[in-house]
Amino acid sequence: MSIEPSTGALCFDGGVRLEPSTTRSAFLLSALAEKAASKQEWAPAWFSCSLVAPMGNESWRLFLTFEAERLHDIRLALTTEATWESWSESAELAMQAKYSGWLDETLGSTRRDFPWGSVGAVFDRRAGSSWISVRYASVREAEGGPEFSANALT
Repeated sequence: MSIEPSTGALCFDGGVRLEPSTTRSAFLLSALAEKAASKQEWAPAWFSCSLVAPMGNESWRLFLTFEAERLHDIRLALTTEATWESWSESAELAMQAKYSGWLDETLGSTRRDFPWGSVGAVFDRRAGSSWISVRYASVREAEGGPEFSANALT
């Protein structure tokens, strides 16, 4: 799996791509949607789903959120055998560091904000987990609206 710095597209093994322009309707017709473990609608305009996708020799859990037809964000986390009994903050911080290193390698720099949106390695102490956040800017934000940054989550 990789993230194209120029477009924000997530590229998966086998040529499957999720792009900022991927609509909810198009996603629901895709092979990825067939793997979705849960699909949930809330409020009139929001939809999310989660799925596990093997990429290389690792397996990633993806959480996609759409606002109406627009892909709003994707959260990615490696699947693990961890349980709450084996959980530790230090292990989650190490995972956040691993995600940050993966982003540096994949994007070719430490840059995290782009015209299409932003990415970041997030650790949420209250949730007890870490993940990669890919947030796509709306047209208004991409054209110079309010500042948009996944790094604000950290």
